[in-house]
Amino acid sequence: MGSERTSSSRASSVVLEALSQYAEIDVDGSDFRLYDVIDPDALDSLFSHQRDANLSVEFDVREATVTVQRDDDEIRARISDGST
Repeated sequence: MGSERTSSSRASSVVLEALSQYAEIDVDGSDFRLYDVIDPDALDSLFSHQRDANLSVEFDVREATVTVQRDDDEIRARISDGST
């Protein structure tokens, strides 16, 4: 199972939207904080300062892998598990 979100907004917001669509992770639950796996401010800063470059960052959240990419002006977040 996987999920993907695309936006021109902040990278951390795109990641949270994608994670909220992913059935295995409840981003509204009290046991989940994005800061526990990656610094959202650093992620936003990286993607806002590298607008001219194609950029990709990958990290794990529980049993899923999050891939954040910038292609032109679009930021994409893809969530995948071991079966995809």
